[in-house]
Amino acid sequence: MTKPRSDGITRSEMRSALLRSGYLLECRVESVLRERWGYVEANGTYPDPETGKSREFDLFGMSAHEVGPDDDYLWGVLLIECVNNPQPLAILTKEPLVGHLHHQEIKIAGLPVKIPAKEKRSGWQRMSEFLEMKDFHHYCQGRVGTQYCSFARKKGGDEEWMAMHEGSHFDSFRKLCDVTDYYIDKHFKSWSFDGTKEFLNIEIYYPVIVVQGDLVEGLESKRSVTFRSADHIQFRQSVARRGKVDSYQMDIVRETYLPKYLGQIESELTKTAELLRGHQEIIRSTINSIVEVAKGITSPEHQRTIMDYADRERP
Repeated sequence: MTKPRSDGITRSEMRSALLRSGYLLECRVESVLRERWGYVEANGTYPDPETGKSREFDLFGMSAHEVGPDDDYLWGVLLIECVNNPQPLAILTKEPLVGHLHHQEIKIAGLPVKIPAKEKRSGWQRMSEFLEMKDFHHYCQGRVGTQYCSFARKKGGDEEWMAMHEGSHFDSFRKLCDVTDYYIDKHFKSWSFDGTKEFLNIEIYYPVIVVQGDLVEGLESKRSVTFRSADHIQFRQSVARRGKVDSYQMDIVRETYLPKYLGQIESELTKTAELLRGHQEIIRSTINSIVEVAKGITSPEHQRTIMDYADRERP
């Protein structure tokens, strides 16, 4: 006869439930960020773009880099989801056809994110292109994943494994895209252009998934696939919204590799800050020209269109 369960959870069951969840992983990642990064906030909120309801994501991190003689700053922003995966997370990767153009997927917001192109007919060029970030940013190097899966046994006692999209994994990928959009929009719309001097203030966003379990890279052939263990894989996610498709490049990192990954990001931000300091004259001129057009604008949406990069002629 089966003994009826009591209403209360035991300490052992509590421990098992926590170990299966991502809570402890999130705490450990937060500790690493506090030691290495600077400002860290857990369980940040953002509005769901579909429903408008408040949602949470795991970790927000920010570091500051001085890039000018005044209040000129470059900010590195980490947007992190933590995943405790009991089965391996497999990412199918391939060599990008135009890897050098992936600098366009480096998400940057603030003033200025664009510089007048040398050829007037070309209008603006992205800050990432102006600084030639293709030469040192990791988004422009190596293989990139576009498909992922995890694994579970079939129901009904069958021992066969099946590849599948875990709902929690899908939610984490999509959530990082939404969170990135939210912080980009928030930063662009934080200016008031009230007549005071404006300084360089740029945020570069790094969406990251940190996994506790195995991470494997899948290499496809014509008839099969081979797997190899990985510590860090780049992943490209496309999202369709309101008739427009946006691409997001993000990093999937094993927990044990996180300190080394942070070192890579810090190196990229240091190089970017160095390049910004070396172009103060044109950057100051660009800020002044954008401010001249934007002053007096009261619509946040209109303000962003003036500040943000777009493939069109300069006003």
